[in-house]
Amino acid sequence: MLDAWLALDGSSDRDAVACWVALGAEAIRQPEVREPYERAVRAAHAELAAAVLACLEGEQRSSVESSPLAAGLMAAISGFMQLGVATSGVIPPGTAARTLRAMASGAIDAQPPVKGTR
Repeated sequence: MLDAWLALDGSSDRDAVACWVALGAEAIRQPEVREPYERAVRAAHAELAAAVLACLEGEQRSSVESSPLAAGLMAAISGFMQLGVATSGVIPPGTAARTLRAMASGAIDAQPPVKGTR
């Protein structure tokens, strides 16, 4: 799922990412942009939270923090996108998805095991 947002391949569209980043910026100022942008972000967060929850449950770890972990991943995705289109060289090409997967893995591993499972 993180690769779908951040991994570069032959179909990657920098202009589409720039448009998404610009929509996020406009959502701060304009209620008519904020509402559909927030719906889209909430839908993406719900999918990501479900994936995080499934991962935590699969590893028999506490799932109490699944929604905040997903929100943190969404924030990192947004940050990688913004830096990727607004700067040159800050994020080496092809590293955003790999870096965020490592961060997500660390966050999952940091969750305590469910009592009686380990």
